[in-house]
Amino acid sequence: MYLVLTALLALNISSEVLNAFKTMDKSFSNANATIDKKTATIFASLEDKLNDPKTRDLAAVWKPKADRAKQLSDEMVAYIDNVKNQIINEAGGANGGHFNAKNTNAATKILVDGDGGQQLYNKLNDYKKKKLLGIDAKINSQFQNSLPLDLTMPDVQNKSNKNWEDAYFRRTPAIAAITVLSKFQSDIKNSEAQVVEYCHNQIGEVQVVYDEFQALATANAQFLLPGSEFTITAGVGAFSKNAKPTVTIDGAAVPLNANGLAEYKTTAGGPGTYTRKVNISFVKPDGTTATLTKDITYTVASPTGLTVSADAVKVLYVGLDNPISVGGGSGTNAANLRVSISQGSISGSGGKYIAKVTTPGTAKVTVNDGNNLPASIFA
Repeated sequence: MYLVLTALLALNISSEVLNAFKTMDKSFSNANATIDKKTATIFASLEDKLNDPKTRDLAAVWKPKADRAKQLSDEMVAYIDNVKNQIINEAGGANGGHFNAKNTNAATKILVDGDGGQQLYNKLNDYKKKKLLGIDAKINSQFQNSLPLDLTMPDVQNKSNKNWEDAYFRRTPAIAAITVLSKFQSDIKNSEAQVVEYCHNQIGEVQVVYDEFQALATANAQFLLPGSEFTITAGVGAFSKNAKPTVTIDGAAVPLNANGLAEYKTTAGGPGTYTRKVNISFVKPDGTTATLTKDITYTVASPTGLTVSADAVKVLYVGLDNPISVGGGSGTNAANLRVSISQGSISGSGGKYIAKVTTPGTAKVTVNDGNNLPASIFA
C-alpha cells in the first residue's frame, strides 16, 4: 500500500484516484481502531498483573514503560491530527465549508513553504529513535531495526523534490496529503502496540478476564406444525467488558443492552418464511477480531387456514423452477398437505415445493390437508 501511495502522488489526479485515497484513508482509520482494541486488552491484563501478588513486582517495572509508550504515541497522533486540520481548513473546510479534496496548494503551504514539514519529520524521527526506543534498553535492543514507522525518502518520479517534505507534500492534493498523514498515524499505532505487547510479555501472557455472565436460551423455530421437532438450547455465556461485540442485522447496527446482548425487534409482515442475516464481530482472547455470520429464519403463519408464499420473488416465471413455501394453520401437519397448481406442475413435500408454470396469467395454487380445508390462492 505504501508503494502504491507514493506512486499515485506522481499521477495526474483523477476522481478515481481521489476516491482511492479516500478509501485508503478509511482503511487506515479502521485498522487503527482494531489496534486500539488489542492494546486496550493488553493494558487491562497489565492492570490485573499489577494487582496480582504473584506478578506485582514485575508489573510495577513494566507497566509504567507501557504507559509511557502510549503517552508518547497519543501525543504524536494528536500532533498529526492538528496538521490534518490545518490542511482541511486551508482547503476550504474551515467552519463547515466545502473541503476541496483536489486542492494542491494547502499541503504545500502548510508542510513545504514554511517549516511545518521539517518539524513533522523531526518529531516523527525523535518519537521513533529517541523517545520510544529510549524508554528502556531492552526495548531499544528489540526494536531498533524493526519498528514499522518508515521515514525514508519515497522514490517518486519528480526529481525536483529535494527533501522529505517535498517528496511527500509538494503539489499533493489535500486528500492525498491527509492519507499520507494517516499512514504515519497507523505506523505510530503499530509501533506502540508492539512495544506495549513486549512490555507485557516480560511479565507473562495476556489474560482476558471473563467478568460478565448471561443466561442464554434459544429455540430452533418461532413457528411449528404438529409433529415437528422443537428444540431449546440453554446455557451461560461469558464475556469480557473489553470484548463486547459489534452486532449488525441485515447491515444495520443493533445496540447492546445492559447485559451485553443485542436485541432486535421487528413487526411481522405477511405470511411466509423470512431470513435475517446476523453479523457479530468480537475481540478474541489474543486481541484479534473475529466475525461470525449467521442466518436466522422464521415463519409468519396465517391466523387461520393455509398459506402459500414465494421464497424468491412474488411472481412465478414461466419455464423456471419457482421455489414456494406452503404452511398450514392450527392442527395441520406439513406431511399431510396435498398441493397442486392450475397452470403447470408442482413437486416437493414438507412445506417446500418447486412450481413450474407453463403459461402466463394468474396461477391458482390449491392446498388441501386431507380435511378439505379452504384453498389458498397465489397470484
